[in-house]
Amino acid sequence: MIQDAVLNAATKEWNSSSVGWIHEILDALPYWARFVELQSQKVFLNARMKEDLGKGNPDMLSYIDAEGCFGCNHCIRVIAENTALSVEKERKIGSRFYQVRNVPIKDQSGKLYGVLETFVDITQKKELEETLIRNKIKLDRDLDFSRLLQEKILPNNQHFAHVLLDYIYRPSEILSGDMFDIFELQKGEYTGMYISDVVGHGVSASLLTMFIRQTMRALKDESVSPAEILKRLHKKFSDLDLEADKYFTIVYAVYNHKTKVLRYANGGHICMPILSRQDGTIDILEGSGYPISSLFAQVTFQEEEILVHADDRLLLYTDGLLEAKGEDGEQFGMERLLHVVRETKLDTNIIRNIDLALRLFAQDKQKDDFAMMKIRFI
Repeated sequence: MIQDAVLNAATKEWNSSSVGWIHEILDALPYWARFVELQSQKVFLNARMKEDLGKGNPDMLSYIDAEGCFGCNHCIRVIAENTALSVEKERKIGSRFYQVRNVPIKDQSGKLYGVLETFVDITQKKELEETLIRNKIKLDRDLDFSRLLQEKILPNNQHFAHVLLDYIYRPSEILSGDMFDIFELQKGEYTGMYISDVVGHGVSASLLTMFIRQTMRALKDESVSPAEILKRLHKKFSDLDLEADKYFTIVYAVYNHKTKVLRYANGGHICMPILSRQDGTIDILEGSGYPISSLFAQVTFQEEEILVHADDRLLLYTDGLLEAKGEDGEQFGMERLLHVVRETKLDTNIIRNIDLALRLFAQDKQKDDFAMMKIRFI
C-alpha cells in the first residue's frame, strides 16, 4: 500500500533536510495525512487535508473539535505513550470510518522528532463488513429454522399398531442429508419404512430430504411393492432434471401385519439392514439396486422378502455409522456394529448401546451425518 511505503520511507532515515521531500510525498497522497514536530508542535497538513478543511468537511471539523487539529493532542499523546512503536486503529470521525496510523519519528541521533499520521477512509469496507454480519445473522437464523423444521418432520418415537419405533438422528452440520420415515399403508394393513442418504451435506442435501419425504408420502398408497415405489420415486426425481452430482440412496421396506412378511428393495444403499432375531440370530438383508439418480433413465429394483416374528428388531442406518473413524483412522465398520448387536440383550436399548459404542470409538468426533432407526415387531 502507498501508506506503508510512505511510512517506511519516512522512518528509515530522518534529518532536517527530510522535511521538504516528505511534505511533497504527503501532498501527493489521496487521503488525509499530517506531520507534527514534537518540540515546536508545528503541524503540516497535506493538500487533501487542507482542501477538506477549507471546504468545511464535516468529518474534518468533527475531528478538529474532538482532537484539536493544530494542537494535535492525539499525536503528542502517541509519542509520549509509544516512544518506539507505531499505532494503528480504526476511528469513527464524523459520519465516516478511518484507519488511522501514527508513527513516531526519530532523528539521526535517536531522539524523538515528531509523528507522522495518516487517515485512510474505510467507510465502504466497514459498511460491507456490517452488511456481511447482518446477512450472516439472517442466514444463521434461517439455517436454525431449517434444522428445526427438518427435525420436526421426523417421525416421533412412537408405538404403532404393529411395530415400535426408536431412532438416533445426528447431523454432522446444522442441516442433514439423512432422512427416514415410517407410516401405515392400505388403511393400516401394512407399515412402510425407509431410510435414505443424500450425497453431500448442507442446504442442498437437506432440500433433497424434503423432496424424498414428501414424494414417499405421496406415493405410499399407490402400491405395497417396495420395488414399484422406488421405481416411481426414481421417475419423480428424474423429472426434476437436476445435475448428475445430485443423487441419494434408499432402502424401503413394507411389513404385512397379517402374514408377518417383510418385503424390501434397495436403491443403492450400501448399509444393509440388520434383522436381530428374538432368538439371538442375525440376518443381513442383502440387496442391490441403482441409486436414485438422473444418470439412469430406466431402472428396475429387485425385491426380497423375509418372515419376521414378535420381538425381532430391524435396524436401518446410514453410512455415517460404518464410516466413523477412530483415533488411528480405522473405520467403525460392520463387524463392530454386529458385535454390539450380538451383545445387546432383547430387553436392552440397542440404539443407545450402538450410539455409546460409536461415541467411544470416534471420541465424539463426527464428520458425517448419522442416522439409525430401530423397528421392533410386536
